[in-house]
This record gives sequence, C-alpha cells and structure tokens, in this order.
Amino acid sequence: MSTNKRRSNIIGSIACVIMGLLSLAFGCFMSIQVQRLESTGMHADAIVTHVKTGAKNSKTATVAFQTTDGDNIQAQCIFQMFVIRHEKGDRVSVLYDPGDPDTVMIDNGIWNWDQPAFGLLGGIMLLGLAVLILRSQAKQKDVG
Repeated sequence: MSTNKRRSNIIGSIACVIMGLLSLAFGCFMSIQVQRLESTGMHADAIVTHVKTGAKNSKTATVAFQTTDGDNIQAQCIFQMFVIRHEKGDRVSVLYDPGDPDTVMIDNGIWNWDQPAFGLLGGIMLLGLAVLILRSQAKQKDVG
C-alpha cells in the first residue's frame, strides 16, 4: 500500500471519528432534552403561528399556547421538523418546561425521538466506518 493511500486512510478515519463523536454528542444532547420534557414537562394545546424554512428545506415551527399558570406564550420549538411537518394554523399538542416555557417542542409521540435517534445511529455508523477503514488498512499492510 502506498504512503499516500495510508495517509488518506488515516485522515479519513480521523475525520469519521471526529464526526462520529460530534454526532453522538449531539444525539445525547437531544435525547436529554426530549427525556427531560417528556418526564417533567407540561402538556398544552397550541397553534402553529409561524413556520420558518431554513437551510436544505429544514422547517422550524413557532407555537402559541397558554401555560397552566395562564401565561400566554409564543415560542419557537427547540427541534426542527423532519418526519412530521406541521403548517401554520395547525392545532398541536406541545410539551414545555414549566420553569422556562420558551423551551417547547411539539409532542409527536414516538417521533419525538427521531432526531436523537438519527444523531446516535449516525455517530455509531461513523465510528464503525472508522474501524473498518483502519482494519482494511491493517489487513493490506499484513498482506503487502
């Protein structure tokens, strides 16, 4: 195996490890957010007041709802919408943090976990790819 090929494999492996760890960290952060809102958050009926379209057609909803204390809140959801996309005017159920009602997400049941799952699975796949690259390099080194 040439020196350039080895160097390229090592750089590729390092890139996969870095991106995999970032993806795992992001997935863990999102998992903590979802778990916290599902366990200690309050439910409220809400209406989607605005949908912001971002990069690569990602969408983020702003919702209006009333807390159990009677405060009227309008806040942007903490997660973008990927699998289930709501439109302006849709009536939805939200989970919000009673200590900070601006921390809110649309309650989509099991789909609350789609983004944390994608982050965690993506991280695992990238780390696995790094291992495969290094193993194939080691095998080629033994053969060569």
